[in-house]
Amino acid sequence: MNVLIIGNGFDIAHKLPTTYHDFLEVISLVKGISITWVNEEAISISYCSAEALKKESTCNRSKILKFCNMVGSAKIVESFKAIAENSFWINHFLEKENSLGKKWLDFEEEIRLFTGKIRLSMGDNSHEKINGFSDRVLDDYARNHGFRWHEKTYYDLLRTLKDDLYDVKRAISIYMNLYVERLPVSPIKLFASKSFDKLISFNYTSTYTEIYKVPNECCYIHGNATYKESISDNLVLGFEDYYLTNSKTITELVPFEKYYQRIVNRTDSKYYKWLDEIKDSKELSRLYIFGHSLSQADGDVLNMFLTNEFINTTIYYYSEEDRADKIQNLAVMH
Repeated sequence: MNVLIIGNGFDIAHKLPTTYHDFLEVISLVKGISITWVNEEAISISYCSAEALKKESTCNRSKILKFCNMVGSAKIVESFKAIAENSFWINHFLEKENSLGKKWLDFEEEIRLFTGKIRLSMGDNSHEKINGFSDRVLDDYARNHGFRWHEKTYYDLLRTLKDDLYDVKRAISIYMNLYVERLPVSPIKLFASKSFDKLISFNYTSTYTEIYKVPNECCYIHGNATYKESISDNLVLGFEDYYLTNSKTITELVPFEKYYQRIVNRTDSKYYKWLDEIKDSKELSRLYIFGHSLSQADGDVLNMFLTNEFINTTIYYYSEEDRADKIQNLAVMH
């Protein structure tokens, strides 16, 4: 059995704008603007805030109009824009990226760090009133919604952040499915000349199956971005399991974990069956990993393949620095 595991580096290698920075760039451009539509075609934009006006340029106007017209629906774009303007998590990510002064931000790590701060502040009782915990973006969110956090409990705060994370996933689904997946893409020789029996994708996109020979079975660990207005998104966006395995489980924090989201969202788990098939056959299978950082966040799934005695693994890297990072992550994982 030949198994291919791909991460976001696979889409990036195909020159697709699928990094969190790419997503945030479009998010930041649609905030505070008004779009003029004629027969579902975006023809012009105007700026409604001083912050939005700072980003005014011919290049940025072109990017906005390209995004709007690729999506092709005024209603969906306005929904995307509303999330960009009102979501706590989106504005938290934007501020964090600006403060770090870099074009790479790990959403999952930021969610882990922020919910961890809340955990430290509230102790073991989520029904206590919020006391001693403050955040500027969070305060702005409360002010815009007509309340103050000191009037609420930690339970209220975590429920709000959980619901807000759902909105972020909706925005990501719109961006990936209705924009990125409609961009032209060319095949890479490496994959054009290889065939695989099984595909495990940690990406939200269907890039591999759109341009290469489709494997017998595909498994989208983090869900597959297929935006439909009336259907809930099944995307997974969270951090590695901690609160489920901690001796003092905080129920309200569990929904931010990947394992929980995979079960609730019914994402693919066919890889368990594949592992049984490999074990039963007792024949050597080959595993190829491309574009995945091998971070601990996905270690629960990766470890089942990497430590299997019946699997021979090949890991691709794009630079010596990337190779060193992958070796480091493997060492931590084991």
